[in-house]
Amino acid sequence: MQDRVDSWGKYLFVFLIVGLASSTVSFLLSLVEAWDEEFYLDFILTIDILVGVFTIFRR
Repeated sequence: MQDRVDSWGKYLFVFLIVGLASSTVSFLLSLVEAWDEEFYLDFILTIDILVGVFTIFRR
């Protein structure tokens, strides 16, 4: 039984790390948008959309 709990714990920890990473990337992209909107629209918007879609499926 303990092995089963340990495997679920590792699985949930990976989800936690992936969630923190995607949130951090989203935050950094939002800072770029606030700092230089033209650069954001030209180069970063596609990446931000992909991160947003990934975040939706993660939940």
